[in-house]
Amino acid sequence: MQIIRTFHPIGQGAFYTEAFDSGLKVVYDCGTSTDLSLLHREIDQAFDENEVIDIVFISHLHADHVNGLEYLINRCHVKNIILPNIDIHEKIQILFFNEYLNHLTDFIEQLIVDPMGIYNDFDVNIILVNEHEDNTAEEEFDIEQLKHGQNIPSGTKLTSKLVDSWIYLPFNFRNESRYRRLLQKLIQNNLAMNSIDDFKDIWRDKVQRQQLIEVFKSIPGDMNTNSMTVYSGPDKRRIFRKVVRCTHGYCYYSSSLPRPFHHMSYKAGCLYFGDYDASGNQKWQKLYSVYQNYWDYIGIVQVPHHGSRHNYNDSINIRPGIINIISAGIQNNYGHPHGSTLRKILLHGGIPVIVNENGMSKFECIARR
Repeated sequence: MQIIRTFHPIGQGAFYTEAFDSGLKVVYDCGTSTDLSLLHREIDQAFDENEVIDIVFISHLHADHVNGLEYLINRCHVKNIILPNIDIHEKIQILFFNEYLNHLTDFIEQLIVDPMGIYNDFDVNIILVNEHEDNTAEEEFDIEQLKHGQNIPSGTKLTSKLVDSWIYLPFNFRNESRYRRLLQKLIQNNLAMNSIDDFKDIWRDKVQRQQLIEVFKSIPGDMNTNSMTVYSGPDKRRIFRKVVRCTHGYCYYSSSLPRPFHHMSYKAGCLYFGDYDASGNQKWQKLYSVYQNYWDYIGIVQVPHHGSRHNYNDSINIRPGIINIISAGIQNNYGHPHGSTLRKILLHGGIPVIVNENGMSKFECIARR
């Protein structure tokens, strides 16, 4: 078995692909706030027209993670899109965020408000992952048997007949503290919204719109409460031989990379964080516990929220030598990745690699069994 895992250079956003020699193809997130044409270029280079993609995982519905999805499903035959299942208040919050940044398109609005309706236009199965609940019974589904409109629990093992002993393990987490604070603040300011129409009525009123903006800005933390993480890797201890092909001309802090970097043994699993908030002991322990059987298999992580200091946790580098991929634009407005995040990765033995909009920063890994 062989897998090529690619972290694409699309700037401030996320577009990651996995291709197995058996034919299985998987995508995690598909968006950028740097330059959409860069993302389209990477999609064109990664996939031929009408090529089959078995699954697209979407961590959350901010435009910088989904605004290339419409192009992807127009170009390729995407069989399944797997999204976090969110309630009406989270949908309103995501609509607000995309409207506030002028990133809302008709497609993104439909993806937020009525994702199941996308099936009618694109013939792609939409599967929702329910929010994580403690003590949820473990389930397992074959990727080939997923059906449109299906809801699956967080922690469902997704397997494929094409790849032996390899799983995808999604968890849909909610930041409960921010969620509760936001709802309380909206009620206090007479801005309670129980439907999409309520939000649109408030947004059309200039005074209420400004009040709404101030409420959202007053709540600490990132403007999303849900993010779906995904583990991609072995389901049991198997020996993999890895060749890392670093296809960019430079690596950030390249002196920290093992020698020779192009040929090194590694653990084949990858944990995709999306914008999950891993900060603080409680949120970290929640994440650690659900993936407790797989930490020994993880050799690569996608650093949460583009290297933001507010989402990072030292424990992500649970042992030395983990490759830390940071997707961030060269001149983004958020200060990503934060210097303290880079320093903490290095101090804990991690290997930080920044993938930006420079085409030479593409990072590819090959794992063979």
